[in-house]
Amino acid sequence: MYRRPTIHRYCCANIHRFILTILALFSQWQSEIERYAGHLSVTTLHNEESTTAQAVATSDVVIVSTFLIQQSNTNTGTKSRSKLLLQLLKRVHWHRIVVDEAHMNNQKQTKLVISALSATHRHAVTGTPIGAQLSDLYDQVRFLRLAPFCRPAFWKNLRAVSSTHLTLP
Repeated sequence: MYRRPTIHRYCCANIHRFILTILALFSQWQSEIERYAGHLSVTTLHNEESTTAQAVATSDVVIVSTFLIQQSNTNTGTKSRSKLLLQLLKRVHWHRIVVDEAHMNNQKQTKLVISALSATHRHAVTGTPIGAQLSDLYDQVRFLRLAPFCRPAFWKNLRAVSSTHLTLP
């Protein structure tokens, strides 16, 4: 019978994981981490949470909703709090960033924030990489920083080549 090895709580010290997800999957991520990696400490940020730099820096996993990032660009009362949280998140070098439902992060503010985060490893999880247009895929590849595909010139040349060589019956 296979037994999962026990992991000491501090074996992964200073390895920070950032998960960006839509609100509908927020609790799913929490429950899966609790179920399969209960030894990891989790901080969740959705709206107006009052958290400190220490709490974010010492958490093994930080789950952030896309709503928080989108709020930081609005003119509501939560604007300043959301912007402070985003500044805090940008100061951390993340070991791993996971963007769940990556195809749904099509707002300009969300794309800019996730592309600006510092990380060793980046993952984009999606079942629909291309939504309405090919540029949807470009935004995901830019986040992943896959050269040469993350460069705007590559996509411009690709469109030019495909438009001149593509003939429809």
